[in-house]
Amino acid sequence: MLVKEVRVPELSAKVMAEFIAQQLEARMPFRKVAKNTLQKIIEKGALGAKIQVA
Repeated sequence: MLVKEVRVPELSAKVMAEFIAQQLEARMPFRKVAKNTLQKIIEKGALGAKIQVA
C-alpha cells in the first residue's frame, strides 16, 4: 500500500468529501456546510468547485 501526503487538503476532492460527510453526520445544516467548504476551497487557491449533496 502506498501512502501519499496531501500538501493542501482543501484542494483534494476525497479529503473534502470526507470533511463534508463528517459535518453532515454531526447534524450540521447542509447549506452551511456546503457554503463554508466552498469558501475554504477557494481561499486555498481553487478557481471554483462543485459540491453535490444528496
